[in-house]
Amino acid sequence: LPSMPIFKILSLIFRKQFHRGTGKMSADEIKGKLAELGQSHLFEGLSGAEEEALIAQANELNRKLPGGLDAYVASARRLLQNSAEGVNPFAGFSPTVPVGEVLAAN
Repeated sequence: LPSMPIFKILSLIFRKQFHRGTGKMSADEIKGKLAELGQSHLFEGLSGAEEEALIAQANELNRKLPGGLDAYVASARRLLQNSAEGVNPFAGFSPTVPVGEVLAAN
């Protein structure tokens, strides 16, 4: 790492520490991953162009989200389960008006 700028070093460390999803997957790999996650129904009734768009979107999610599609689907299932059980994500919080300044327009 000699003569490497500090931002480059930090960038490399950050990527290793906060690994996002995998690299770009083929259409068949994305379909297989979604089937593995119980999401193959997403392809039902889609035209060829719609399927391509879904695959591209799923690929982007898999690359950009921490944990990829696995984490995305797990989070969605957890949120749906919490909703079905009536879990309030804001329980214990109280809305307040922040203290601030009143500005007059002249």
